[in-house]
Amino acid sequence: MEILKDLLLVDVERLNEGKKIRFTFLNEEAGETYEVLFNKQVYNKTLEEFEDSQEQTEKVENWCNEYFGVDSNSLGSVIGEVRKDVYRYDNFCSLWESNYKTYAKFDLEDVGMMIQVPCKEVIDDNIAVRIIFEYEGEEYESKMTYAKYLDSMKKWYPNPIEKQKRYDQFFKKFGIHIDNKEELIGKNLTVEVKKAGKNHTWAEVKAFMKKKK
Repeated sequence: MEILKDLLLVDVERLNEGKKIRFTFLNEEAGETYEVLFNKQVYNKTLEEFEDSQEQTEKVENWCNEYFGVDSNSLGSVIGEVRKDVYRYDNFCSLWESNYKTYAKFDLEDVGMMIQVPCKEVIDDNIAVRIIFEYEGEEYESKMTYAKYLDSMKKWYPNPIEKQKRYDQFFKKFGIHIDNKEELIGKNLTVEVKKAGKNHTWAEVKAFMKKKK
């Protein structure tokens, strides 16, 4: 998670017949925009669709008053007048700190670095297999993602074929079936810091060396 300080509100849009409000904030220094959504609907896991909610609608009205000082119908009056800190996560932005679990990221100057660390935890959350390790007092993750985030739904959806591929990859790397993933905890990992895109990094856990027959 990254906190983007003092961003200017530059646009407010109403989507889906007014059931969503999209706020656009400008980072003037970086020349970048970030979007925050307020949704008056809630997601029904059984029906797998969004549905109207009076309680959620009231929450949105309260948020508008709390963060912008006006009701939802008057948001246009504060465009260009309000600055807010925006909490940036991997797949969304918020005006407050979320309970969404985040991990430390390596810097670009760390690219190419190889470290030896013990595995602290292995998580399979129906989005990715996450291998958690600690380095210099902070928790990092190496993830094998098999789900896709659909922005229109604000939800991750697993791909069963990709999921099985990641499980097979996990076994090939460590000789451990995903059902027994806890067996990896405590084992020594070799991790390489790699570059992802232009400005990001990711951690790759190397496969265990196979024993000679």
